[in-house]
Parts: sequence; structure tokens; C-alpha cells
Amino acid sequence: TIILFMFFYLYANIGMILFGKNDPMHFGNLQVALMSLFRASTLDDWTDLMYTAALGCDQYGAYAYGRPEFGFDHKGLVKEDRVNCNHPSGLGWVGFAYFIFFVIFGALVLLTLFI
Repeated sequence: TIILFMFFYLYANIGMILFGKNDPMHFGNLQVALMSLFRASTLDDWTDLMYTAALGCDQYGAYAYGRPEFGFDHKGLVKEDRVNCNHPSGLGWVGFAYFIFFVIFGALVLLTLFI
């Protein structure tokens, strides 16, 4: 359990440094980053996190749904999420590598807790 927490804590801090400005909804602070990484380690829609980190919040994710070219209206949470996309900077292969390594190793470490 301690190894799992240290692994998550390390990746959450790295995620906040790399993706905090691009994706504050998932990496804005440590608590949110830990919850987002737990979601990714359970393989629950982890590709949304990866594509938002790699392509940028203006191109993918909950932030992009408020864009007029997608045909969505600007009401409710969509507008709030769009406001948080202040620094749309995708990191490309760094985002892909971060999440692929995390999902592989995080899922294995999480799986070993139940075996």
C-alpha cells in the first residue's frame, strides 16, 4: 500500500508540474491529481486525460466541447470548463508517454494489491 501511495504521489506531482496549467480540472492541485490518477489506474476513461494532456485543452476534453465549431451551446458546466482552459498547451509525446507508463505500471501495482 505504501508503494502504491508513493507511486501515485510521485506521478501526481509530476502531473501537476507538466499539466497543471493545461488541465486544471484534472491536475490543478494535489488532491484532484491523485483522484484523476486513481481514475486512470482503474482504466476508467483514462484516454480523455491522456489526449487532453497531449493535444491541449483547446483541442480535446471537456474544455473543447464549448467550442462553437463542435455545435455545442455555451451553457452550464461547458462554459465553466471552457473558462478554465487559459493555457492550451499540449505536450505531445510527453503526455502520451506519461499516461501510457502510468496506466501500465499503475494498473499492475493496483492489481498486485488484490492478488
